[in-house]
Amino acid sequence: MSVAANRVRRDGVDMTADRRYRTAAMSLVDRQFAFAGPKVLGKFLDGLLAAYPEIEPARNYPVSWFVFRVTGVVARDDDLEAQVVSGVDLLADAASLAGRLASRRGPAPHDPRVEITATGLAADWGVSRRSLQRWRNDGLPMILARFPDGVARSVCRREIVSTFASRYEERLKRAARPTSASKRIEPVTVHRTPGASVVGSSRISGSRRPGRNAGGRRRAARLVARARSRLIPATEIAARIGRSLAVVRRLELAGRVDAVAAVPPPVVTPPNLDRPDAAEVFGVAGALDEAVSTFGSLRFFEWLAQIRDHEIGDEESDRARIAAMNFALARARHGIDAIHDGGGPIRERDLDLVESHLRWSGMLLERATLAGLNPGLRRFEQSLGRRLDQLPTARAMIAVDLLLDAVSDGVRSFDPTRRTSGHGLARSVGLAVSRRVAREPGWTEITGAKRRPTSIEGRRIDLLAAIPEPMRSLMAPVRWWRSLSPTRRSTFTEATGFAPFVVRFGLDVPGRPRSLVETGRLVGRPPTRWSGKVEALLRSVRRAAVIDAVVDRDAN
Repeated sequence: MSVAANRVRRDGVDMTADRRYRTAAMSLVDRQFAFAGPKVLGKFLDGLLAAYPEIEPARNYPVSWFVFRVTGVVARDDDLEAQVVSGVDLLADAASLAGRLASRRGPAPHDPRVEITATGLAADWGVSRRSLQRWRNDGLPMILARFPDGVARSVCRREIVSTFASRYEERLKRAARPTSASKRIEPVTVHRTPGASVVGSSRISGSRRPGRNAGGRRRAARLVARARSRLIPATEIAARIGRSLAVVRRLELAGRVDAVAAVPPPVVTPPNLDRPDAAEVFGVAGALDEAVSTFGSLRFFEWLAQIRDHEIGDEESDRARIAAMNFALARARHGIDAIHDGGGPIRERDLDLVESHLRWSGMLLERATLAGLNPGLRRFEQSLGRRLDQLPTARAMIAVDLLLDAVSDGVRSFDPTRRTSGHGLARSVGLAVSRRVAREPGWTEITGAKRRPTSIEGRRIDLLAAIPEPMRSLMAPVRWWRSLSPTRRSTFTEATGFAPFVVRFGLDVPGRPRSLVETGRLVGRPPTRWSGKVEALLRSVRRAAVIDAVVDRDAN
């Protein structure tokens, strides 16, 4: 064992251990640096750490964007250019990559103006070094730096620390050690001196420190929640991990709460949230149709042609859907806060209501994004000076991802209650697309043949790429159902549990997703009578969707 490795353990934060990446794309990125020397590795590491604070968990990122930010070179590898990763996965994988690049390069001299030690950060926040290690994949990467005494210690960039502190202020409160002071958050001013504290962050004091096994419980909760999202029966999970069914259910609820805890409030808060009939009014305004399903069955060039023909016709309906989208998100955020403030055990019905609101908000965002794609596509092609289907294959797929993401941003920032002249959905998404094209590198210098890229002719475009987490994951049942052919769907219509299935997931158009309790009222039977049958049906639907996806991929 090397001296550096010993020092890492003594420092208490082992951030450079060799771990697998969450995404295959990051493994491909890592290979690009396999033969780089220390100087080049240092340059790439600086680029990665400079870009890291810009990564937001709720967004999706083309891998080519990440490669450009790290290396300054536009990716030429088709395997990389065609891939998009979620912000959550990119934060975790970029932290792993930073650790590996730093390990290969070796510790660089410590710069106290730019970095803060893990020990100092733990003291500033009043948390343990083990907590810092747990938060690595959530946006707190550590690397080794060489100090004047010759010892290598774990450090983190101050700008990254500041971003993490502002993003997870409530988490820091809960994790802080108890002190004699009352519970509070004291702002820490910006420092640039060598002995400075965390830049732009907050000092946490007075909160309860998690128990010794809190980290293990959280990891177990995430594993159980992930297994349940893949529809593995709770009894099977209990047998596998050697826990009781009651423990598995508690862990599942805890993992699901963690998954939705970081959901932000809507950009535009809808009025009349507290009206007694608000749910009924927004429920009518936010009824979903079959437009998204229709577009989901189209191949690439058909999809583009339909988008060009799909102009915004009834903007009032789009405004109503966006208002309902904001209402559902605001209700979900209120429910999350109530769960955290309640202090008692997590109740399934409370969490399920939050998840159903998020599912509804995500489906409305998807529908509004579809409505905004026509003006968004026009603005994108005007910015490039050529049609999207005239781009090289890899660039065309990245362009679609950028377009979806930018239009989604434009929808979320659009205020449906504002009635001033010139304020419309088309203008909002057009501005969002223009800003993204101007900000992203390489789009104004496109080269390559202007012929149609025939290699992507058979691909389908999934609008769910425009939906941030955790809404996208909560919409998985909707995605599985939509991916099935009409013939395949018909095989499930007579299945036990089909009626509550379509009501629960908003597939009974015009309709919307419903909670377990709401679904029970609508079908006239309590959830205990049909929830197990719906899960069994959903398991079959997922299996059929996976089989169809494999067949479709092989055919194209």
